Amino acid sequence: MIFTRILTTFLLFMCIYGQKITLFEYNQEDSETNCSHGLVSDVDTVVFKAEVDFSQDLHLKYVYFQIKKRRDKAFVVFMVIDVKKDCTTSTCKYVGPHIVNITFREKARKEYSKARIRAVIVTSKEKEILSDVQIFPEIRDANETKSVLLIDDVEITPYNNTFVTNATTQNIQIKYLCESHVMPCIIEVSASDLEKPLHGRGYVAYTSKQPELNITIKYAACNLNGPVELYSCIIKREKQYLIKSKSSTTQNSFSERNITITITVPLIGILCIICLL
Repeated sequence: MIFTRILTTFLLFMCIYGQKITLFEYNQEDSETNCSHGLVSDVDTVVFKAEVDFSQDLHLKYVYFQIKKRRDKAFVVFMVIDVKKDCTTSTCKYVGPHIVNITFREKARKEYSKARIRAVIVTSKEKEILSDVQIFPEIRDANETKSVLLIDDVEITPYNNTFVTNATTQNIQIKYLCESHVMPCIIEVSASDLEKPLHGRGYVAYTSKQPELNITIKYAACNLNGPVELYSCIIKREKQYLIKSKSSTTQNSFSERNITITITVPLIGILCIICLL
């Protein structure tokens, strides 16, 4: 009998108060960002939206948010709003006689990645009513982007000042890949033989026939207008063609019209310099 009364009281409390404040799940489209997934720390702005319904004769006093970072043991009060005084801006807005929309908007910071957040309303009787807990998106630093540069399908690492590879064709095959925890990874490739830069999301590839070219690669998480990483390379190719008689025996030769052309396989010298902007 006692248990039934307790359960009834609890259900009644939930019916009256459970839906009084709603903190909606994180929506990427609400935040101020160019990312399709996650946010860039100190660049983007994270946004959560809440709705307060005090139509059940609830005397609303103020609203605040609580945040609990992943390593914290307790929630911390954040962004207190006096509904009677502060509901004149985009942060707090009446959308009905007893309905208030609250917007949480703060600069994205890595320390809040995957943090927990909830909204709290306080009545005139100092009674607190909590919303459901929602989760922050993944927030990463701009320089956490990973990248790979391939010249003739051989990887060039940022730690090499000089790189030499055996040429297999007269063309230079250039590929650039990047990935990041926040997406997309934006790439811009400029070269001396390109009329305009090439752009891609996660991948850019092209072929050059020039004996020498300068390449500049910019890449960043989500947006090239913010912090970017710069990768510059000077690629040189030296060609030598020697015509010999048919009796010549070399490994790299082919016969056409009784003339054998022997190609001395050149080396490519690549000087790669990494600059961080």
